[in-house]
Amino acid sequence: MNLRKDVHGGNVYRARDEYGISIGEILDYSANINPLGVPESLQKAIMNNMNLLTRYPDPDYTGAKRSLAEFNHVNESNVIMGNGATEIIFLIMEVLKPKKVLIPCPSFSEYEQAALFADCEVEHYRIKEEEDYILDSRDLMESLTEDIEMLVLCNPNNPTSQIIERKPMKDILDFCREKGITVVIDEAFIDFVDEEFNISMVDELSVYPNLFIIKALTKIFAIPGLRLGYGIGSERLIKRLELKKQPWTLNNMASLAAEILPKDRKYIEETKKWIKAERLRFFSKLSSINGIKVYEPFCNFILIKLLDDRLTSYNLCEKMAQKGILVRNAANFIFLDEKYIRIAIKDQRSNDIFLEKFVKTLEEVKVTDGIYT
Repeated sequence: MNLRKDVHGGNVYRARDEYGISIGEILDYSANINPLGVPESLQKAIMNNMNLLTRYPDPDYTGAKRSLAEFNHVNESNVIMGNGATEIIFLIMEVLKPKKVLIPCPSFSEYEQAALFADCEVEHYRIKEEEDYILDSRDLMESLTEDIEMLVLCNPNNPTSQIIERKPMKDILDFCREKGITVVIDEAFIDFVDEEFNISMVDELSVYPNLFIIKALTKIFAIPGLRLGYGIGSERLIKRLELKKQPWTLNNMASLAAEILPKDRKYIEETKKWIKAERLRFFSKLSSINGIKVYEPFCNFILIKLLDDRLTSYNLCEKMAQKGILVRNAANFIFLDEKYIRIAIKDQRSNDIFLEKFVKTLEEVKVTDGIYT
């Protein structure tokens, strides 16, 4: 399989065609999806509302916005719906059209793609490897020159799984408010962060008119196939975005999911319990493996560096794929290279299978004369 062409994880279709493995038999560690699966509440709601397929969606997504506004403790006028977080990312760039955007990297590639699509200039700020990819807020602020009009932050950051805690984040927001810089924070994975790391900035929305937050339901509720994201911002900004947004980008089932899922507190609590325990266990097991560096995760995925100079992410991912396990080759993230991979955190049984095959693969790729293939 040509792993160089995979911009994102989750391409189980290519793996199926390349290796002849049914999708149901593939363990996909390249996509960071809740292993608890689609909530039963949504499954029942969809089955009981099949008649929605005969109707056009509500163009205002009233029920969906109301539910998400209550979930985030904001007003409905602060919420805009999107066909996945990607639509929101592209929309904010298209509407604001900042002349220059600063993106701390490595990070999610869609920010740059959206900025370039809107004819914005992009500058990359390097998050330092020697600091374990933890963002230095003071150094970042020193890099915010007068010509930068937008800063994009991913929190928790993809692919590093690191967070910016509340105090340094507020320092950044204070600085950017003073300088007139819009701050876009992608919180797509924030639901997987422990409660003690209370890092979401949604409750600061009224304090920072320059703040816009992107969120998603696809990760936490295991529904990437529905494409369901949303943005939270000032009422004035949301109105501007709505004027530019195409109509009916959400289908009725996605809109129904946005109404139902935020109320499923049991599923959310089970997710918090699972990720807190399994993240620590899985990280500990991985850290005991020789030949790799494992960066401590704060959400539901882990960044790993391959330490042997002769081993690349390309051949490792290929070998794992042959065993039915997809791993995210992180070589195409800016400031990373072919020494990095990213893996999801799944349930304990799946993670134990991964560990066994991962260790075996690291051993198998060592062939005659110590050359890796």
